[in-house]
Amino acid sequence: MNTPFGSVVNCQVIMEKGKTFIPAKVVLNALGQEIVYDKSTKKVGLNVRGVFKALEILTKENIDYMSLDELQGLGYTILQENGYIIIQ
Repeated sequence: MNTPFGSVVNCQVIMEKGKTFIPAKVVLNALGQEIVYDKSTKKVGLNVRGVFKALEILTKENIDYMSLDELQGLGYTILQENGYIIIQ
């Protein structure tokens, strides 16, 4: 769903080891990022300015999750308000 402030993506988050994890493919695609698989390293990641950046993925029930901390490390701002996670 689109709003005047951006897109709303409803997705399942999980908590593990004191961190919040979000579905990597759903969220990154909504942010305009394309997830790639690097055959040489056998890792999932992103091409950031032409350089492959591997993601630390947590897989649960065939869904790949990434932590909010890692998303922040990619330059996004994370806000948590009223039970929602806002990514800018």
